[in-house]
Amino acid sequence: MTFAIDAVAIGLAATVPLGLRGQYRLILGGWAIYFGSLLCFWISAGQSPAELPLFYVNAAKVAGGYTRAMSLN
Repeated sequence: MTFAIDAVAIGLAATVPLGLRGQYRLILGGWAIYFGSLLCFWISAGQSPAELPLFYVNAAKVAGGYTRAMSLN
């Protein structure tokens, strides 16, 4: 989950300079490659594309409970 958030944040940081130079096709191409690759790897792992949003919802729940679980003695 953290990697996905980091990848999107880096992608957004990379698109700002391109957007300022008006290179919108390059921005769209980069995002299409990112999300297309994500979908291809997801399918190649034997997962249904319809389950991808549910995966992120559940991953957020697991990550949200991490700090509380680690503070238990």
